[in-house]
Amino acid sequence: MEKIFDIVLSSFDFGYTLSVNILTYLCIKFIDSVNGERIVPTWAKRLMAVICGTILAGIIMASQGYSNVIMYSFILSLVSWDVIFKPLLKYFKNLDYNDNRKLRESDTEG
Repeated sequence: MEKIFDIVLSSFDFGYTLSVNILTYLCIKFIDSVNGERIVPTWAKRLMAVICGTILAGIIMASQGYSNVIMYSFILSLVSWDVIFKPLLKYFKNLDYNDNRKLRESDTEG
């Protein structure tokens, strides 16, 4: 069992995965605030994740050069947002991209 954990931990860069998710979240949050009342489409969110991941991967690969680990971690970052990070944020803080929109709607209703 310990050998499996060692293989998994050596195959992924979890710092990179977390960085991609945080950068993507901040970019989408910014786009949502600039976008006003219009909803950011899912394809735009996915595209932003790919752009953020590609930029960070380019920086890491240029400075450190380990491409397989970054490639696996990039795929993990795309999956981990929907499966791990977004449900955790909703559970603990009820955070979502649309929080600003919900607050604006409640201000105009009251």
